[in-house]
Amino acid sequence: AHYYRISEPDDPTNWGPEQSFKHPHSISYMNLYRHPPDDTLYNFYRDTRGTYCPAYLISKDHGETWQPGRQLILHGLQGRHRPYPRYWSDGEYIHVSFTEAHPQEYRDPGCSIYYAKFKGGKFYRADGSPIKDIRKDGALLPAEAETVCSGAAQHNAWTSSIVTDTEGRVYFSTNVDPAHGTCNTSG
Repeated sequence: AHYYRISEPDDPTNWGPEQSFKHPHSISYMNLYRHPPDDTLYNFYRDTRGTYCPAYLISKDHGETWQPGRQLILHGLQGRHRPYPRYWSDGEYIHVSFTEAHPQEYRDPGCSIYYAKFKGGKFYRADGSPIKDIRKDGALLPAEAETVCSGAAQHNAWTSSIVTDTEGRVYFSTNVDPAHGTCNTSG
């Protein structure tokens, strides 16, 4: 289960009662984002018993109740892997950067960092062109997203943060294993 409280609208120091949502499985790494265009509250998390991949819940009533969402990202690799995502909302899109696996466990051929933006159940590239509709086509695979940093054998990169500016430019912060140089960026 995950536990939460909601503050009063006019007094963020006045918290309501503790509430909970019982998941059918274990979860971790929750990230909460309000998305004004579709008046939805998203709770992105990792499913720790099933796919180990990012998924989400949604609330259409400001967190009072939650509905199951969908699997957000799948790793697309053989075996069991854990993509590491970072999220950012600019008020129109939820931007996502992610790896296909845990960089220290996927050292050969090495993790890459990918990017897509999400809005209304659909994924888009940085230029706004559509990638896929999650409701019709399923979760996003790394091969469908834009490559920000190409992995190489023993070249480990982590996505540590993502943000946009007022011009709509997307900025990434990555941690790269210093023994293996810098990110090979593309696109």
